[in-house]
Amino acid sequence: ITAEEAHSHPQRSLIMRALTGHEVEPTLIMREARAGDRYLLCSDGLSDPVSQETIAEALQIDDVAESADRLIELALRGGGPDNVT
Repeated sequence: ITAEEAHSHPQRSLIMRALTGHEVEPTLIMREARAGDRYLLCSDGLSDPVSQETIAEALQIDDVAESADRLIELALRGGGPDNVT
């Protein structure tokens, strides 16, 4: 696949597993949680159709439920082929 396809190709994870011969280890970053911090765990159903910059903007919305609704709206509007989780 091309570099452009690597971000959205439906079997991109299979290619990585085949190249490494085993499951891919996630990159872990440890930091101390502080009051007011927000953490977003999402699938490619959100991260593929919505840019990191746009996700960061949506996370600035004070109301957590409104922020989540905005992220779902952006993913659906972006035509994400996957579910938004």
